[in-house]
Amino acid sequence: AFREDPLGALVEHSGPRFSVERELIGYLSAQAPTAVVNCTGYTGEYSVEHFKVNAGFPRTIANYCAKVDALFIQVSTNAVFPADDERLWLPCDPTSPRTLYETSKAMGEDPRAYVLRCSFIGANRKDVGLLDALREGRP
Repeated sequence: AFREDPLGALVEHSGPRFSVERELIGYLSAQAPTAVVNCTGYTGEYSVEHFKVNAGFPRTIANYCAKVDALFIQVSTNAVFPADDERLWLPCDPTSPRTLYETSKAMGEDPRAYVLRCSFIGANRKDVGLLDALREGRP
């Protein structure tokens, strides 16, 4: 989707997921962005997809952004840290991913990107997201 924004053109890709690097580079090249925010993540059962979507594609975007001098913001997960109900993790803390998802997300955190690590905020089938809690009045 394309819409005018006070800061310039905003392009949102919410269509089918890219299947190969070539498609992603082609899409970015056609849009000629000055900034890219990558919010995608794969949590399914196919290990290859974890590494393609969560690790490979962010690195591809980082390479593209470095080449064209565009800002890159990568949305990752705080799950790359050990679970702790009281500890607030700092960006300089070492990661400790345990699952395939967490490992692939950590691998996608390119040092050329601004990485935002956040908890899951959406709705999901297990009703464990922040949006789920808010809808149900849970803390």
